[in-house]
Amino acid sequence: MSESGVVREINSRGLLVRLLTYAVRCPKVARVASTQLQPTHFDESTQLDFFMVWFVAQQIWLKGGAAPHPQHLKDLTVNLMNGEGYTDPALHTAAVNLVEEIYAFHEDPWNVEYGLELLNAKFEDVFRRDVMQVAQRAEGRNDALQDIIQKHQQLSVNQNKPFDPFDMKTKPTLSKRDSTGSIYFDLITGGGTIPSEVYGILGPSGGGKTLMALDISCHMAERGKRVEYFSYEQPPEELRQRMFSRIASIHIDSLKNREWDDLSEDTKKKITAASMPLKGNLMMHDRSSTGDSVADIINVIRESISEGRRPDLVVIDWLWPLILRISSSDTRGKQTQERVVMQRVTDQIKGIAAEYKTCILVLNQLSIEMSKKKSSKKPQWFNSAEAGSFAWLMHYCIAIGTQDEQGFCWLVGSKARNNAKTSFVVQCLGAMNRFELPKNSMLFDAQRGEFVDSENLNRMPGRERASASDDDSADELKGGLV
Repeated sequence: MSESGVVREINSRGLLVRLLTYAVRCPKVARVASTQLQPTHFDESTQLDFFMVWFVAQQIWLKGGAAPHPQHLKDLTVNLMNGEGYTDPALHTAAVNLVEEIYAFHEDPWNVEYGLELLNAKFEDVFRRDVMQVAQRAEGRNDALQDIIQKHQQLSVNQNKPFDPFDMKTKPTLSKRDSTGSIYFDLITGGGTIPSEVYGILGPSGGGKTLMALDISCHMAERGKRVEYFSYEQPPEELRQRMFSRIASIHIDSLKNREWDDLSEDTKKKITAASMPLKGNLMMHDRSSTGDSVADIINVIRESISEGRRPDLVVIDWLWPLILRISSSDTRGKQTQERVVMQRVTDQIKGIAAEYKTCILVLNQLSIEMSKKKSSKKPQWFNSAEAGSFAWLMHYCIAIGTQDEQGFCWLVGSKARNNAKTSFVVQCLGAMNRFELPKNSMLFDAQRGEFVDSENLNRMPGRERASASDDDSADELKGGLV
């Protein structure tokens, strides 16, 4: 076939046919091509057959997620050409012959690496073509770049049909919550996650967002759930020791600054044994230096579904690097662009959760509005524009308060959805990379699913009540926390 990396450009019709063969028929290549390869990447004046065949195939993949039947592809392409005014039988014959060429090629298994190599070579050709067009235009550079962006807009043929909630011909799907196994998360969400919902975790830098996301992910993976974890800040290799600490109950200091071979045999056996229930359930995706589109997340979800493992949880850790990369590729240069992009991306993420019936957990970091709050203070949504605006975009959002010296901090939910509690205290055990409910400082009634000691709710667990001479005001000491 081809040695990896040797295709530099699509310089023959044969390679172009092979490219379209992979894009139309090979599932792993088609899932990428359907969101990134546009019909406009083919020259409509000289490559009309390629343009029309891919236009139809792309819509079939986007709608159904499967390769089109060859006869259907022929019929729909000819029908489209007639509708667009291309009625010459010779043009129809060329399109039909192209479909036959695409389906005449047989390969089992598909050489996915080669197919993606062809796709990348096509993108390089398109880039060079568009840059040359910009250089030859008399208009301003920004206008020319905007034209390129316009030409690469993804085509959309989605149709939203009206929904009759009282039509009982099909079995109704009710919003049953799935327990994650993480008690504090299940408690604040009212029982766990609902597929198709998006949850947020919000907190200051170093506040435990990633630790909580890893803890929840490990809980779910231990229960046999599928988790797709996108790390936009740290490479997954840097997170492994934290996950090993969490699953094997090993102090993190025993793993820091050490190679695997430096660990004792007992420690390695303990980690290996604890890893077995999670193996194949928690998949990490390194986006610490790459990844600038929501389409990338869609492709991973589709790939997981094609393998028969629909993700029960998709984690985005954390959102802002993705927003910045998308914003930097936009040349409009507006001061508010990043916030506009966040709104757009969040809407897309909600769409993904709804379409693929998967729960998505999004992490985001506060800058300064709530990060300087004392550990005895609950995060408050209404007095923080930054926190409130992010929470508003989620189906449900959890704010992590500042930790005290013993790791105790508040969890506060943004919206009440039959929750047992919308705010309570947890303890972050950083050395063991997990969150736990307090065992001694607060009285938790497991049967009722709530804290019942109101006196302890009015002070920070793990700390003695301060005197009036301390930083807290006398009024605050009398009234408790707000």
